Amino acid sequence: MTYKFTFSTNNNTMTGKYYLTVIILLIFVLFGVYPAGRKADRETLNLEEYFSPEEMDFIKANGIKSRDLEPYLKYQKFNVFKYYQYREAREKYNFSYLESLNYVNNPNYYRFYHNPQKALFAGAPHILVNKCYFLSEDYEPEGLVNAREYEIDYIVREGEEIYLKKEVLDSYQKMYDAAKAAGIELMIFSGYRDYEKQSVLYYQVYNQDDSISARPGFSEHQTGLALDISRPGDGLTLLFEQSPSFAWLMANGHKYGFILRFPPGKESITGYSYEPWHFRYVGAIAAEIREKNLTLEEYIFSNMEI
Repeated sequence: MTYKFTFSTNNNTMTGKYYLTVIILLIFVLFGVYPAGRKADRETLNLEEYFSPEEMDFIKANGIKSRDLEPYLKYQKFNVFKYYQYREAREKYNFSYLESLNYVNNPNYYRFYHNPQKALFAGAPHILVNKCYFLSEDYEPEGLVNAREYEIDYIVREGEEIYLKKEVLDSYQKMYDAAKAAGIELMIFSGYRDYEKQSVLYYQVYNQDDSISARPGFSEHQTGLALDISRPGDGLTLLFEQSPSFAWLMANGHKYGFILRFPPGKESITGYSYEPWHFRYVGAIAAEIREKNLTLEEYIFSNMEI
């Protein structure tokens, strides 16, 4: 059965088809949506508002269209002279516009100790410290708090206190309470380490083994956001992986802003052997990192301009 709608105005009858067409056109106008084929409208972008005269000369000489540049304009570190490198990276590796920009602008992002740079996003929960990004010898994070101020279990060593940033311990307390209510045992074995402490561990304890210990300045323990979690009977060993505590952390840690920092199968990205005890507070992005099975390096590369 066919239905026909009518709309009457000035004694003239408009068919439902015509009325629908008018509505669609109004939507296009109100919301800035245009039918396919109106590419010329995108060419009205005034590139001179974004680029210097020298950059405009390069754009014009190479016949680069504004529609091809527009996706990059929201990024501060876009370099128009590298446009063809960005395009090649997108086509070769199926990168997003942001990923292509990060790849070309940061060729040493995954090259351990090759021309290392200062830590990315210093002061943020997602600060990146690894074998490519370091902290200065005198760096000390703000807001360090002693673990003894919280109702949690932590290892007690003579002459040593465990400190972490307050936001970390606040979130950890909530996670600890939830775990305890579920009958899960958690204990903090290590938290903040300064440059000097890391030097002792790297040179005197781990004999400069870069697969299991970070060089001083390259340890994220110095950020006050990393902590080693285990059970008293397991310690910092692979035994912890077989425990209900580890399983609970993997299923719930992200709800409180924590991720497993050095997961198995990601050694070429993190630079470290799998450590089931090493967790890192990253805040709100933890859920997506966990859901997509990413490392912090991978998440930043795909979601943040570096």
